[in-house]
Amino acid sequence: MTDGMLFVQSRIAMNDTYVGGFLLLAYLLFALMWLNVWKNRAAFWVGMPVLGVLLGLGLAAKWVGLYAIASIAS
Repeated sequence: MTDGMLFVQSRIAMNDTYVGGFLLLAYLLFALMWLNVWKNRAAFWVGMPVLGVLLGLGLAAKWVGLYAIASIAS
């Protein structure tokens, strides 16, 4: 292609892969904690800071992560 459309699209969507990955891991971890897959209480105290870090990384990658934080908080 001579117009460079593929190059521009790859640059625009560059951050979307990171925010998508971090939010996917955050939702997975939240679902595992919500469904009480790990029976001990130490998993909650380890999982919550990890969840916060994953949501923070998603927010740092793109502001769309704020919607994921709001959905988990509500």
